[in-house]
Amino acid sequence: MPEPRTPAPPPDTSDAIRLAYEDHYRVLEYIAAQKFHVPDEDIRPLVHDVFLAYIRNRSRVRNARAWLVGATFNSCRLYWRERGREDDVCGYGKPLDAAAAAEDLTARVDAGTVLRRLPRQCREVLHLRFYEEYSSEELARHFATTVGYARKMVHRCVRNARALLTRIVGARQ
Repeated sequence: MPEPRTPAPPPDTSDAIRLAYEDHYRVLEYIAAQKFHVPDEDIRPLVHDVFLAYIRNRSRVRNARAWLVGATFNSCRLYWRERGREDDVCGYGKPLDAAAAAEDLTARVDAGTVLRRLPRQCREVLHLRFYEEYSSEELARHFATTVGYARKMVHRCVRNARALLTRIVGARQ
């Protein structure tokens, strides 16, 4: 009679959480500091709260990086919502500078126009490279091509976006 199998021990979740923390902490810190201008003294507690939520929801998370980035965005928005917006531009802690705000808005509109006018594959390449932060190797795997060609794709798409932006801005002036 065969011996009953003993179940495999559960994977060590503390190692997985530690690795997620080590792999993603700097990115989350960067988002809070650079994109949302959270004061330095509040960044670490905010990111730690995000990791606590990740630990509670880890069993339902398929992509740790995407989940952590999204949760950080939401936490930063909530951070500014709770502090009010009386003296802030867009709730990000900087005093109102109308000229800079208008310049920023114009740049965002121009960038959005450029991205909409680029071919679908260029939009995808730029999104994966600069938003999802894919490396050249990851892009090559995604598009089933070589690393060298993936680099050329990124370069070509950036060049096309720059040329299109120059035409848009030039036409306005």
